Amino acid sequence: MARKAVFASSNWPQTVLNIAAGHPPGTVTVDAPAGVGAGWTYDGSSFSAPAQAGPRIWTPLQFQARLVTADEWGGVIAGARASDALFNWMMQFVAAQEINLDDPRTIAGLGALVTAGLLTSARKDRILSGLPPE
Repeated sequence: MARKAVFASSNWPQTVLNIAAGHPPGTVTVDAPAGVGAGWTYDGSSFSAPAQAGPRIWTPLQFQARLVTADEWGGVIAGARASDALFNWMMQFVAAQEINLDDPRTIAGLGALVTAGLLTSARKDRILSGLPPE
């Protein structure tokens, strides 16, 4: 299947929300060349890489949509079903007004995901840098 860049709408320019193999319902998709990922910009004809590391503070929805893949988030949900500690972290995440990448709770929670085998240490570091998945 082709790699698809997922967007909220076709009012260009738009930021890539995620990369998918198909067409998620309620979204706009465009064929994405190798290397394009969440956080890239599409102007209707070409993609541009993010210029620098992303913001340090996100809403939970922004964090989920821009910093983790759908498979990673699915792993978090599955892990939360199997672990009280991960469930508690996920509930705090969902209830938070903002996710601060410098907050010790964010860092500890991502560390717990690494310990549970749901993220690699490299992915944790990339998320904490505010960069989207590659």
